[in-house]
Amino acid sequence: MLVVTRRMKLSIVYLLLMVSFVQAKEKKLQREKLKDIVDDISSLINACKAVGYVKANCKVDSKNTSVNRAVAFEASLTKSRNSFTGRVIFGKVALNAGHGYDGSTGIFTAPKTGLYVFEWTTVVWPGKVSYTLLNAGGQKRGKNYCNDTGSSNDSESCSRMSVVKLNSGEKAWIETYSTTALHQASSIACFML
Repeated sequence: MLVVTRRMKLSIVYLLLMVSFVQAKEKKLQREKLKDIVDDISSLINACKAVGYVKANCKVDSKNTSVNRAVAFEASLTKSRNSFTGRVIFGKVALNAGHGYDGSTGIFTAPKTGLYVFEWTTVVWPGKVSYTLLNAGGQKRGKNYCNDTGSSNDSESCSRMSVVKLNSGEKAWIETYSTTALHQASSIACFML
């Protein structure tokens, strides 16, 4: 017969409180990241307008035809990864307009030629580091270095945005360039200008 002591009960309560705290913190990180992405997209659209690059078919008309031509995806990790190298597979796909992203391989294949905006966020635990970059059309672009080896007890979140021209059929993905640890809150988003 198992005897539950007061100390065991307190340990269980403490554990449940810690799990609730971590879950609440992850939700807050995700909300902050989404706001950052929206701000980045707004800034990019304003920059495009400022230099005169606004395509007529980017606007949604009353027939909603431009939505059918959209190319965009958003995905996140399905689980945390500790001490690995290679391609990062963001397997939890939230959006895949244009069907260019493969969540099982982590590879985006451009369905048509154009300018693509990639934004990825890496989240690391205290004491960990991540080294990621965008491999687009065979070229290594936009390194994202995230270091949380300081005195903080909080996770560190680092984002990188890169604009690249891809021809139809060219591939792009996020890969590591050194041994990396990633929290499952890490994510990627992409859209075609």
